[in-house]
Amino acid sequence: SNNDTSNLTFYNSSEPIARIRAYRHGANDAGKLTFATQATGGNPVEHMTICPDGKVGIGIAAPTRGLEVVNNIAGHIARFHNDGNANGRYGMIMQVGTDDNSSTNYHHIM
Repeated sequence: SNNDTSNLTFYNSSEPIARIRAYRHGANDAGKLTFATQATGGNPVEHMTICPDGKVGIGIAAPTRGLEVVNNIAGHIARFHNDGNANGRYGMIMQVGTDDNSSTNYHHIM
């Protein structure tokens, strides 16, 4: 079962404002971490999860990919910004390969 094993709660005076929680996840030797923050007047809400298999979810409790970001906001869901002053600075590289053992890779520079 998924049991809450440890909590680290951060307080402002007596008000909880953030929390890191460790869970036993399925097997006794499998663990999961969650990270929660609190908006004004609310309760701590989990926003990020690291699962036992290394998958990370932001805005989703059970990610199915290495990094899964889910949000219901107007505008962009993420921003990657390189504001360096060096020559040769770039945006982002996504390297993906085919699933046919051909070692063919595709690069997307944005």
